[in-house]
Amino acid sequence: MEAAHPRGAGEVVDAQRLRVFCTHPRDRPRDARVARADFDSRRAPEELDDDALAEGLGRASVPELASGHLVREDAEERLQAARENVSEKLIERILLVEEVARRKLEADESKVNEAIAGYEKRYANSPMWQQNKERLLPGLRDRLMEENRLERLETAVRAVGDIPEQEIRRFYDERPELFTEPAKLRLHTILLKVAPSAPTSEWDNAKKKAEELIADLRRGANFEELARKHSQDKSASDGGDMGYLHLGMLPEPLQARIDKLAYGDISEPIEVLEGVGVFRLDERVAPRHVEFSQVMERARDLLKREKQQQQWRDFIAGLRKSADVRMGIQPLQSRAN
Repeated sequence: MEAAHPRGAGEVVDAQRLRVFCTHPRDRPRDARVARADFDSRRAPEELDDDALAEGLGRASVPELASGHLVREDAEERLQAARENVSEKLIERILLVEEVARRKLEADESKVNEAIAGYEKRYANSPMWQQNKERLLPGLRDRLMEENRLERLETAVRAVGDIPEQEIRRFYDERPELFTEPAKLRLHTILLKVAPSAPTSEWDNAKKKAEELIADLRRGANFEELARKHSQDKSASDGGDMGYLHLGMLPEPLQARIDKLAYGDISEPIEVLEGVGVFRLDERVAPRHVEFSQVMERARDLLKREKQQQQWRDFIAGLRKSADVRMGIQPLQSRAN
């Protein structure tokens, strides 16, 4: 959500407003004026998009709130948290815009023009765009210019030089969980598809067919041949070979059944989302810590990313520490006044 421009002194505010004041002491004019951004705290929940609001709500989504899945008290607390989250982002943006101005960063006009050309192409057949673009383009250009300056600032702050191999090795040693292949298993399957909404009789028939196939397998029939002939899974052409599956790739109920199988065992019929399946366990592979030489580049990339993120967090924290940030609620004013 973009910050609104400061309102004129004579304009009447007809709703409670959350006011955010931010400016760096070193840049503050002598008359103590401060940069200001307002938004209507009474209307914020309706005006924010679902992603922004849901981020402040934690796990609860906007549809959950609308459908009453949260009790009123909890919903109000999360809505308040969402407002606070948005206000924090608003403060951060103001500080970044001020820093861009302090550094006198210029936008890359060629990229801005390219972005505008993209809008022109995307909405070339839109009568609404053609009718209003002359009015919209100046504001659009200003926004794109500001975004480009902010991108340049972030790129500069996140820049990380060459990282010595010794530091990469230390990161590898201290974070073994990042370089350990999880446990995995290899399965073959014969899937007899049944629509989830199919009547019970269809599921019973599929289960009966699966039991007949299992009986054939236990009499020595070839699993791969039966899979090619009867399975409706995409692995059928490979004889039912599902390949290696990492822990967590299978639904938990199915994983629990597979965990009880020994090497070479064939399962009883198992109902899954797509129908009824028969599974054969071919291999279990324990977790493996990968050698440094095999993952050095990945370790370098992960460490670089962590450094970039930490530099950005430290930069934002530094801006906030050196800024005067004051927040408050401006009382509702009557139009009559």
